Amino acid sequence: MKPVYGKRPEKFPCLTTLAIDRTIYPKVWFRPWTLANVIRQLDAHYPAYLAKPLYTINMTSDAFMNTGSMTAHGVDLLHSIRLAPGVRDMGVEGWKNLTASYQFISWEMEMIRCGTRHKTDPGLQLAAVMHRQPLDIEFAVYSSLAHGMNYLSYFSYGPWYAGGDHASEKDENFPVIRRINYAIGGIEDLLLASRPRPAQVALLYAMPTDVWTWGRHGANTAWLAEHIGLFLALQHAQIPVEILAEEDVVGGELAKFKVLYIVGPNITSAAAGAIAAWVRDGGTLIGTAAAGSRDEYDRPLDALAPVFGARQGEVHFATIPRSTEKLYTLPLLDYIVTDEGQFENAGLRIVVTPLDGATRIRGRFFSDDAPALLERRDGKGRALLLAGLPGLTYLRGGTVDKEENPGRYADCYSPGVYPAALREAIAAPVHEAGVRPPVEVGVPVVEAGLRESGDGAVVVLVNYPRQPLADLKLLIHGIKPARVRSVTATTLGIELPFAPRGDAIEVVLPTLSTTEMLAIRY
Repeated sequence: MKPVYGKRPEKFPCLTTLAIDRTIYPKVWFRPWTLANVIRQLDAHYPAYLAKPLYTINMTSDAFMNTGSMTAHGVDLLHSIRLAPGVRDMGVEGWKNLTASYQFISWEMEMIRCGTRHKTDPGLQLAAVMHRQPLDIEFAVYSSLAHGMNYLSYFSYGPWYAGGDHASEKDENFPVIRRINYAIGGIEDLLLASRPRPAQVALLYAMPTDVWTWGRHGANTAWLAEHIGLFLALQHAQIPVEILAEEDVVGGELAKFKVLYIVGPNITSAAAGAIAAWVRDGGTLIGTAAAGSRDEYDRPLDALAPVFGARQGEVHFATIPRSTEKLYTLPLLDYIVTDEGQFENAGLRIVVTPLDGATRIRGRFFSDDAPALLERRDGKGRALLLAGLPGLTYLRGGTVDKEENPGRYADCYSPGVYPAALREAIAAPVHEAGVRPPVEVGVPVVEAGLRESGDGAVVVLVNYPRQPLADLKLLIHGIKPARVRSVTATTLGIELPFAPRGDAIEVVLPTLSTTEMLAIRY
């Protein structure tokens, strides 16, 4: 089902050796439809056979994180669940093998939220892996809670009495599991009733990019790293992000968002048209290298060219490692120089040509002064096009060689240091669009999730740098002070005073070591 290539092309996307088969994209859609049909048949017939309702939960694996594709290993699970009406629950396993960070689990949790977006009361499960270090398990659970997880299990292979991993016998993991379960149990009523507050920033998942870039120059890894790097950079700035599929965009759901990031060359023409109309109505669009330049049949697509105010041409690749844990081996291609500063660019860069004088050049490549960052006003909105991959470069900045830096991952595999200036540049369009984080922390690389229900709210904090923070001031927006009866830090086990700040409350947490949950009761 995947395209067949001839001699490796030197330029992209002008792939003259590719025999473009217009049936490839429909064939790829056929696979999730087939799996969904099997699930549909099971759901229809098994309850009668078993004489009781059938409960199913579908687990995603790390395959698409290793190769960068939801389709490379056969089936796009996101759309399989969407197409199966009898399935409402989806889960992830906490492996994250060969990834740049176990923080990838937060992105994967958002992917399954996208898959269950149109389900009634969906269940999101994390199967935390006992093979990991205690702090890895703690971070995975708390981050998943921040992104809507409402089913939790711990699993291991074994016990095996000859050979094997014996992870079920890792006694050092049980104290952290006890702490996690006690913290959850104390506010389980709020957690079960609550869901993450809707975000104002979206990241597009476009399946055609998976279909058409699989295996090109490691290109699939490039787009994967760009997706997750942008996601994590925004998360490290306490900006919630929801993932949208193309059918969500076509269906009008983009109207709920102020900002959209798009990644990868291929996008359906229908989605591109909907995005263009949304920008004219006032949206802020950010595209990175080659974004939206080709359609679902891998033909050139011009729908977004007038929005970005530029035509996108050749792509210049570095050799992209197959797994993101090796991104530290990726050489820099260039620097991008703007009025705000100078930023590294790794992985690839493209040639962009402004359409006319209405397109403002806000940044250039250091090596040849070529345009690198373009801005265009279109109707009531604006679009930014970056001719590099800031997300991939951001991820690269957090990876190191494990063998040469054994102390970096001694306690867990979750880097806490990333390029600060690049993170601020990635988040800048969000702030310029008037979007404020629901929970302002004032310290970067601390994840702050907010779940809400009619009875209260829960703030979930994950301190990835692992440097203890004293007297951490939190400003929680959208919480009417008059409604709040109490604020409790579940791990510390103390009630916290709070102060009204307009439509927000201010709370000072005495200390944050690794994780914490604040229970706000009305």
